[in-house]
Amino acid sequence: MSGEIPTAWDAEAQALHDESGEPLNVTRDRVILRWLINSGDTRPFYSWVLNGHTASSEVILVVAAMTARADSPNALSSELLNAVPYGLKITGKRRGDRSNPEIDIRNYFIGRRVAEQIANGSKYDVACLTVHEILPSMGVNVTLQTVRDAYDERVKKY
Repeated sequence: MSGEIPTAWDAEAQALHDESGEPLNVTRDRVILRWLINSGDTRPFYSWVLNGHTASSEVILVVAAMTARADSPNALSSELLNAVPYGLKITGKRRGDRSNPEIDIRNYFIGRRVAEQIANGSKYDVACLTVHEILPSMGVNVTLQTVRDAYDERVKKY
């Protein structure tokens, strides 16, 4: 082992490398997995990834499973749920609910559908009503005002 080892996870990865002869990127992944699974500690993961380490698909799977465990545990198989005892929760400085990208995408397509109706000769109110009436058959249940708002927002953006 040469040079200064700045962190405990660096020391562990270097020791595993020295003892096993495995490449350092492999021992880093082993350390990341151990720290994530055994204590829910993300520091080795983000420290190395932010400094250029490309995590293995196994590490990515565990991080995804930890995120799902915190957000939607039913999305995980019982095997994964049992294998990953910790969840990762998204936090930030904003108060209240964070925006939902699914709503943004839904509104984009609603607005596009209204724009197509208008391009085909329908007036605004008729186009909105037509789109509003077909949405339930697509599994989308929104108010007529939501359809109008989606189109109006589209006009502002595009």
